[in-house]
Amino acid sequence: MGKDYGERKPTRYWLKGWPAILCGLLAAAMVGGGVLVASLRTAGAAKAADAIYWSPQGPPCQALTASAFAALHMPVQAPFAVGKASFARAHGHADCIEIPAGFLGFDSYSVCQFTGPGAVMVSIAHGDFYFAPAFGHPATVSTKGGRPTCVQAANFKG
Repeated sequence: MGKDYGERKPTRYWLKGWPAILCGLLAAAMVGGGVLVASLRTAGAAKAADAIYWSPQGPPCQALTASAFAALHMPVQAPFAVGKASFARAHGHADCIEIPAGFLGFDSYSVCQFTGPGAVMVSIAHGDFYFAPAFGHPATVSTKGGRPTCVQAANFKG
């Protein structure tokens, strides 16, 4: 017996809309990618501005021993913690931040800027470190690389 040409095959409606679904997915991926690129550019610009603000250039502060620090007879204010470091100063104001570092930012280091500290003590896992910036000069202390450093410059004005 021959085929009945009046008989219709079942229609697969879900297959008819695949071009529209594919175009919608492609558009969503393009919008998502554009948002991601824009946010990464903004974050990169902010990170660059932060890097400039938190790493001023200047002459190094005088490093002191514990006994030389005690001989200054400058009582330090109560220490405060920033990340894994503890900072104390004799005078002035401080502005501090913990900056992400390492692969994907899983590590970090601390940076503090002081308006005119007179003397600074930094405590980290490796021990205590002491600095004496010139009297009345601002200072920036960083624990980048696991060893505190101090420069007689700061962008923080109090």
